[in-house]
Amino acid sequence: MQNEASPLAVSTIVEKATRKLVEEFRHMRCQASQPLATFLDYLTYGYMIDNVVLIVTGTLHERDVQVRANTFETDTQEFACLL
Repeated sequence: MQNEASPLAVSTIVEKATRKLVEEFRHMRCQASQPLATFLDYLTYGYMIDNVVLIVTGTLHERDVQVRANTFETDTQEFACLL
């Protein structure tokens, strides 16, 4: 960010931070073994993010949370893993 013109805009910081987060997530996904790799894939699908948030929220509020094994038909997302 040192190459950015002053004053530094909030939108620039958000853009750079988001880009870095995505880079780090992709790297972590490429290095992960199963079943973590599958879980990280699920986190890239919007409806799965909602499901994970509901499970975490239910757990935090000490509710009985049952995770069901469902089959989801989705497009697979390929990550470019550089090893």
